[in-house]
Amino acid sequence: MAKQLSLNFNNLSKFSWEKYFENARKIEPYFSSSQGILFEADCLKILPNIKDEIADVIFADPPFNLDGKTTFFKL
Repeated sequence: MAKQLSLNFNNLSKFSWEKYFENARKIEPYFSSSQGILFEADCLKILPNIKDEIADVIFADPPFNLDGKTTFFKL
């Protein structure tokens, strides 16, 4: 018989994210756990506040470029 696995986020300590952000008082995460934080906001407003060389992964969900302006950068 198959066994269902699940993650238990109860009783986990909170991730101390404020020390990694500039202007942390202006930003409030949507969800926070010991594993990380989740923001529900415009990534263009959140990303400039993250200190350099901190994040391992940043996932930004579309829609992008809603104003019709597109800028391309050559790497």
